[in-house]
Amino acid sequence: MRLRPTSPRASIARRCARAAGLLALLLVTARAAFADVLLLDDGRRVEGKIVEETATEVKIKTNFGTLTFKKSEIEKITREKTRDEIYDERLAACKTAQDFYELGLWCEENKLRRRAEGLYEKAIGVDPDHAPSRGKLGFVKYKGEWMTPAERDERAAADFAKEMLEQGLVEHEGEWVTPDEKAKLERGLMNLDGRWVTREEYMKRKGLGEWNGEKMPLEKALAHAAADGFSEGAEGEVNYHVGAQGVVIGMLPDADLEAIALGLDKTRAWFDEAFGNKAGLKMFGGRLPELYVFGEGEDRHYPHAIEWTSGRSNYVPEGWDKAVSATLGYTWVDPIALSAARQGPRGVQDLYGHCYHNMGHMLVGRLLYDGRMLPPWYEEGVAALAEMRTHGVNKVFCRSSVYAYEGSQSDTKRPDFDDAVMRDGSWRHALKGALERGETRPFDKLAQLPFSQMTTLDIAQSMAIVEWLESQPGALVKFHRSLRRSAPQPPARLYLDGNERQRANDNAFQAAVGMGFRQADAEWKQWFRSL
Repeated sequence: MRLRPTSPRASIARRCARAAGLLALLLVTARAAFADVLLLDDGRRVEGKIVEETATEVKIKTNFGTLTFKKSEIEKITREKTRDEIYDERLAACKTAQDFYELGLWCEENKLRRRAEGLYEKAIGVDPDHAPSRGKLGFVKYKGEWMTPAERDERAAADFAKEMLEQGLVEHEGEWVTPDEKAKLERGLMNLDGRWVTREEYMKRKGLGEWNGEKMPLEKALAHAAADGFSEGAEGEVNYHVGAQGVVIGMLPDADLEAIALGLDKTRAWFDEAFGNKAGLKMFGGRLPELYVFGEGEDRHYPHAIEWTSGRSNYVPEGWDKAVSATLGYTWVDPIALSAARQGPRGVQDLYGHCYHNMGHMLVGRLLYDGRMLPPWYEEGVAALAEMRTHGVNKVFCRSSVYAYEGSQSDTKRPDFDDAVMRDGSWRHALKGALERGETRPFDKLAQLPFSQMTTLDIAQSMAIVEWLESQPGALVKFHRSLRRSAPQPPARLYLDGNERQRANDNAFQAAVGMGFRQADAEWKQWFRSL
């Protein structure tokens, strides 16, 4: 077949067509090297190929399948290199261990963790001593050699054992000792500051105890033992929580017991600051105070707490158990500080408050304790203030209903205010009103009241006097120390002789604030009105 020569114009057109085809191929190839990237409004980044786009949504094909997104979810659509393409380019350029390591870090940032691990392995293939890559793979160095932590621990233990044996030591229950020490330990002796003593003496000197075969601080062991002892005669399952300042024992849920224990921490913190008292359990004979609590419908357990208390004391007044069985709670300080409270008809927050109130009684009762008891007004004022500082309100009152007092007409009951002002924390305002109306007792009348004759107004007055003493640095502990020294011999709590009572109160106020009780009675009222 004979070919016809082409014209110059046809040749130029053919060349142009080939160039256009080549350019189109290059454009297609260039476009294929990039991915469609959706940046979503929640921060996610989706790579793939957009296969369909409408006015309201976008479909994109990814390695995980075709996904559909509303356009309202998309902040931006861009065309970028894929992670795989960036990875391939960087991998081709890697030459040194550091190059592979840095690419591995990039893979971790881009959630390519398997590739990152492979790159760290490539890095130590280039440089076996490349520390950053070794670290990423979990290796550690021991005596100049890279190994796993388990291998390091095994090697170190073997080296240590070899060193100990070379020193003539032998192993006993995981400890390295001399043969002579091992013989003593096998006889049950323990080393206490260089002296070999029995286990019992060692535990005592170290303040340790044992419960269920576990060695622990003595106060915690005693707390566990107390809960165990109480549970032996109790009906049903006994729960308890060992806190920092007390062990709370009862049938309440664990969360309630723990919450009460945390509240006791606040009570103790206030007391120590107000009285300048040292932290710790020395004031409680090295034991944690025990608080027995019984919630709604658990009144039947209360008699067991009374029996448990009386059985652990050297002295229980005649008729005490019968008297407290009619109450919602009680405290005891000798020889063990403990209290019991039952919810009865009250709310559970009242039960919480009762525990903080009782903790106040135990704290003030045990501070500088010498067997003698404190005046009711003072002890109740501290306990009520402790509850308020812990709980923000007062739910508990160790007193009777409105009661006539000596000096008033026999057919007239003295003014009082409703418990609500204590329960909502507005007692200060109510007490100011009572002061303006002259309804509070003279201090000496307040100081001779037993618990059974105190009214809500008397308790508020007592709290205010304690707060006044608290406001003057160091005054409360001086007042307390003086009252303790001048208290009557037990079982008396109050002096029946007026001269002795007034002398004791004069001495206490003189020691605390440098004035007698009459002047102090005027001073606290003036201070309180100014609040």
